[in-house]
Amino acid sequence: EGGGTILFGPPKAGKSHILQLIAFAISHGHSPLWPAVERRPVLYVNMERSATEFKLRERAMRGILGVQGGSGIYYLHVRGLGLRVVAKKVTAWVKTQPAGVVLYDSISRAGLGALNDDSTANEWTDTANRVSKTWVAIAHTPRADGSHIFGSTHYEAGADVLVKVSSEQRDTKLGVSLMVTQANATAKGGM
Repeated sequence: EGGGTILFGPPKAGKSHILQLIAFAISHGHSPLWPAVERRPVLYVNMERSATEFKLRERAMRGILGVQGGSGIYYLHVRGLGLRVVAKKVTAWVKTQPAGVVLYDSISRAGLGALNDDSTANEWTDTANRVSKTWVAIAHTPRADGSHIFGSTHYEAGADVLVKVSSEQRDTKLGVSLMVTQANATAKGGM
């Protein structure tokens, strides 16, 4: 509530699926994975994938979670647009949904400049904080080191909570773990 959270992990770790499951939990006020969640409007800012992929994924998730009807998630499909353009659309949505939570997929698609540039990281964080009170975003890790977010340290400094996503593939199943590695206002907790 009232802060920014970043989920980070390597490509193909399940971050987008987790973010969409979080969106379901918040938009319905509960889920089998996170039962104690306050119901809020959710805007999922999809900067990375096609709208068709999200429709298919949402249909599958509704079936798995037993959600009847629509998801209640507002989607903003803006693949190929930068954060400066997207921020205007997000700001307009937040004005109509002041208690809403904004989910960004992903920081690497913001188009603000090199991810290892401090001014890029600061602009991203400042923009996310300016346009909504509560936000969650996805970030990637460097290839050789999965312990932190790729790019400037100011992504980590600007977030209130950091959640490391790890996964393991076995046949057609992907096992995922989440671990809070930084928390300004809450306890870190276990995996």
